[in-house]
Amino acid sequence: MPNRFTPKPLPRWTGKLFPGYGCDNSAGIIVRCDRRVSQRIAAAVRTCASGLMIVSPAEHWLTCVVLPQVNVLTPDNHPAQGFFYFPDWHPSKVTRASLAVCAGLGTIRHVLQILGHEYAHYEQWRDGHGYTERGVEVRGRNLVKMAMEVGS
Repeated sequence: MPNRFTPKPLPRWTGKLFPGYGCDNSAGIIVRCDRRVSQRIAAAVRTCASGLMIVSPAEHWLTCVVLPQVNVLTPDNHPAQGFFYFPDWHPSKVTRASLAVCAGLGTIRHVLQILGHEYAHYEQWRDGHGYTERGVEVRGRNLVKMAMEVGS
């Protein structure tokens, strides 16, 4: 009999996406959507993530968590609509990283823009560039546009 201490179900598993359509298991994006995120948004994020693996393949395992709220607290306790958690170590010594995207505003375009923005931050970290907001919005928008053309 469930009570208030019964664990809540895990977020709906939305699948693994591999670069090269599953040919390489050393990197990719794992998309996890909370059950309260709409099916349309979850499907759009999966499509965009698979396109990102073709347009700009990840070199690490990335876990992308899609949450239903408007804001999330970053690891340094700042509210944001999304974040890329980059470890302090050099990218060559890391096998996993994660990013979060908030779907609380409910528009697919906005959610995908957040995903593109955070993936652009991943690219900065992966390529050894310093973390900066300069040019990230434009790069994120271009990534999403290319990914949705390829992923569809």
